[in-house]
Amino acid sequence: MSGPNSWVSPLVVVLKLSGDIRSCLDMRQANMAVNRERYPIPTIDEVLQDFNLSKFFRKLNPNSAYHQIELSPESRDITTFRTHQGLYR
Repeated sequence: MSGPNSWVSPLVVVLKLSGDIRSCLDMRQANMAVNRERYPIPTIDEVLQDFNLSKFFRKLNPNSAYHQIELSPESRDITTFRTHQGLYR
């Protein structure tokens, strides 16, 4: 990452109970820049109605997919963070 950036989050090092360290980002300032979209959760009746004539179902595990979502180019500057080796995004 090079060049000026108006969003830079600090790196925070946390000591685990095991004695190991965990690197974390303090993203509180960046979180204020995020425009959240709201999607109402459908009721059980609505879901059952949508599945009424379905023949095939798929189970997905979103936990392993979280880091696979690509950010849009205009959103990437918000994720910039600082380390002792420079800025990263």
